[in-house]
Amino acid sequence: MTRRSGKDKLTGKAKEVTGKVTGTRREEAEGTAKRAEDEIKKRMRDTQPRPLPQEPPD
Repeated sequence: MTRRSGKDKLTGKAKEVTGKVTGTRREEAEGTAKRAEDEIKKRMRDTQPRPLPQEPPD
């Protein structure tokens, strides 16, 4: 899995701030959606099943 999560969060925050400064509600909403996408990716990565430890052979 790639580590783009941080990039999505940063991009989303930048768009959100740009939208607030310029008064463009659409860009602000896109930034909020991008940050939410980052959070979903992060939670999915955290909940993926991990392999069980193997018992040593006797």
